[in-house]
Amino acid sequence: MALAGKIAAITASTKGIGLACVERFLNEGAVVYLSSRKQMAVNKEVDRLHEKFGPDKVFGTACHVGDEKQRKNLYDMIDNNHGKLDILVSNAANNNHFGSIFTCNKNQWSKIFDVNVTSTACLINEFLPLLEQSKLQGGNPNIICTSSITAVVKTEFIGPYAVSKAALTAMVRQMSPELAQKGIRINSVEPGVIKTDFAEVLHNPESPYNKILQQFDQKRAGESEEVANLVKFLASDEASFITGEAHRICGGSPGW
Repeated sequence: MALAGKIAAITASTKGIGLACVERFLNEGAVVYLSSRKQMAVNKEVDRLHEKFGPDKVFGTACHVGDEKQRKNLYDMIDNNHGKLDILVSNAANNNHFGSIFTCNKNQWSKIFDVNVTSTACLINEFLPLLEQSKLQGGNPNIICTSSITAVVKTEFIGPYAVSKAALTAMVRQMSPELAQKGIRINSVEPGVIKTDFAEVLHNPESPYNKILQQFDQKRAGESEEVANLVKFLASDEASFITGEAHRICGGSPGW
C-alpha cells in the first residue's frame, strides 16, 4: 500500500473529488482527516467509513477553509492525535458566478479569491509545523492543491473562477522553492469537467452547457476516482522528484 502509515488531511472531502481522495487514501493504508463546512456531513461520512476501515483510521471535523478558528480546530485535532501531518490536500473551492466575466461584482470576486487562493495560502502556512514535524520524524511530507484546467485555457462561463485557479497554480509554483528547503513537496492538479455536484451544469446531459465536453479529446466528463488516482500518486513517495508542477487530468486539453 503506497500510503501505509501516512497521516493525511483533505479539505472539502465529504463528497466529490475530496471524498474520492479520502477513500483512495484509506485503501492505500493512510490515516485520514476529512472535513467540510457542515459538521453533519462530516459525521455522516466518518460514521460510514468507520464501519469499513475502523475508528482509528478516519477522523473529521467541520472546517470552512475561510474560517481561521475552524482551520485551527482541524490543526489541533491532528496535532493532539498524531502530532504530525504527512499529506495535506487542499481541495476546497468556491464559484458563485456563472456567466460573463464582466457581470461578476466585487463581492463575488472577493469570495472566489478568498476561498480559492487566500484561504488556501493561510491553510498551508498554518499547517507547516505539522508537515515539518513529519520531516523531522523521517517522513516525506507534501501538499497537493486542487486547481482546474480553466487555469490555463479560456472559458466562456466561469471566468472569475478560472482567474482564481490560475492564481492558485501560480502560488503553488512560487511556494515550491521555499518548501523544498524544508523538505516538503507541493503540486497542483488541474481537473477538467468531473462528474460532481460542483460541475453539474457542465456535465449534466440535460444542460445546454454540456457541449463543452466535445472540446476534450475523450469527449466525456471524468470521474472523481480518476482524479483521486492522480492525487494518490502525487501524495506517495513514488512522486518524490515531482514538486512545483501542475498536472492536468482532463481527458485531453480542450481548445476553448
